[in-house]
Amino acid sequence: MQNKLFLKVADICELLEVKQTSAYEIIGNLNKELEEQGYLTLRGKVPTKYFVKRFYGVEDTCEIPQEEGKTSVGIPCLSVIS
Repeated sequence: MQNKLFLKVADICELLEVKQTSAYEIIGNLNKELEEQGYLTLRGKVPTKYFVKRFYGVEDTCEIPQEEGKTSVGIPCLSVIS
């Protein structure tokens, strides 16, 4: 996966091993949170940095915990700028 500013449904499906309907729901919930904070959102996409922060609880994708035997979760290292 390249350095992407936004993750799409297919990306969420791959990363979380969920079906499309679940991915759409996740994106909708994250975008709702962002809208409540005053941010503009794009339907069907979520900012990669926000997704990583909410799902993995880290500010930098390089800190994402890895499963044993895996080298990457498919998201390149990106530092979150606050």
